[in-house]
Amino acid sequence: MKYCYKDKNLSANTYLFVFSYIKFREELLPANHADLAASLNSLGLDYYCLGNFDEASDYFNRTLTIEIAIHGSERGHTNISKTLGHLALIHEVRGDRHLALDHLMRALKIEQEIIPSQHHYIGFRYDDIASLYASNNDKELAFLYYCRALSILERILPVQHARYLHTTQSLITILKNLIENYCSNNDKRDARISFDAKKSENIRYLQEGLDILDQCQLLTQSATARTAASRLHEQLKQNDQTNDQD
Repeated sequence: MKYCYKDKNLSANTYLFVFSYIKFREELLPANHADLAASLNSLGLDYYCLGNFDEASDYFNRTLTIEIAIHGSERGHTNISKTLGHLALIHEVRGDRHLALDHLMRALKIEQEIIPSQHHYIGFRYDDIASLYASNNDKELAFLYYCRALSILERILPVQHARYLHTTQSLITILKNLIENYCSNNDKRDARISFDAKKSENIRYLQEGLDILDQCQLLTQSATARTAASRLHEQLKQNDQTNDQD
């Protein structure tokens, strides 16, 4: 979940009512009841959208504790992965991207184990992870995860869907950045040296991402993406040839 659609202008009386209602449910329902977890999660989202991240974190953690108790383990249900995703948002806005990534990866592992591999939940999760890598300037991993997200979402979502547009536009932006970093030209004679100095795993991320992207419809829909992907393919090919000569 990357976007907040909650109304930030709700009155204090409205939130007082919601808070009182949840307190009533806590008294009425068993401590580990699913309806209570849903209410706590909803209130956490409200506080997140209001920018009250401490309160939001508290409600998300309480939600997670109940959900794990209900389902017996952290890997028991997609509700748990959603709550982990919400907690990742809190860690990200607090500047702890390492912990945010940890929560997103835990959420992804749950979803990969219990839902189909082409489910939109997994596509959304790849997109979330890619966005976090991009914000941390890890362009190669961002590119790979955007490609993974696109390969799922373009089969499921209409082309005007907000998440599909976010994925495609972000992927094209990352491709342009990679071209600026890696593709040598007359104005950037040292680009090749920079590329050769990159760690080998980053090159593998690029190659895997390109292999996925080659199977996606985006390359037929966007000349910009098609051109950038072609240039990156060529740069990887030249790099392999240089390594062979060395």
